[in-house]
Amino acid sequence: MVLACYGGSTMSAIMVGEPVAFVCNEALVSCCLATWTAMYLMPGAALGFVKDSSIGAVATMIGYEIQRCHVLMNCTKQAAAVLPAKLAQPAAGRVAVVGPLIGGLLGGCGGGFMPLNKGLDPLANGTNWRILSAAINSLWMFLSTQYAPTKEMIGLSLESARFCAVCFFVSVPVACSALGLDNPLGANPLAAPKASADKKKK
Repeated sequence: MVLACYGGSTMSAIMVGEPVAFVCNEALVSCCLATWTAMYLMPGAALGFVKDSSIGAVATMIGYEIQRCHVLMNCTKQAAAVLPAKLAQPAAGRVAVVGPLIGGLLGGCGGGFMPLNKGLDPLANGTNWRILSAAINSLWMFLSTQYAPTKEMIGLSLESARFCAVCFFVSVPVACSALGLDNPLGANPLAAPKASADKKKK
């Protein structure tokens, strides 16, 4: 359960040779267990409201996407800070490219590939919203906050670039859910259109 919750940041930290988040901040494990316990013991009516009502579904979706974006931004930032000195040919002012892009992608997948015995099963039906949106936002954070030429061209402060990233993660699934549309970037389990769900029942 811990690896499923913190899998993205764990893989990203291992990739750049840094300790993973839940061994540095031990409160993360207890928070994870406390959240699971609270949801498990939640009365059926309250749990049904969270899972089945429109308000509960939207609130869950928004909270999840904000947290996912937070992890993505931290992972790409960590890779950008750590890797320049570890490059095969380091140079003053050189920016790591591959590491921050992959780190952001891993951080934004929401631990979808954890535990590792799942292999590539999450890709069995093609890429999904979480993977493609993470790739897009990872590229956005690199161009708008890390790579000097494009950072200057875009001209946004760090806070504004981060705000745009959060807005993208939140607005697309919320809009698709509200309009009953298929997500153009792939399936999203938190925002499955009602029409699709009805077809499956039939």
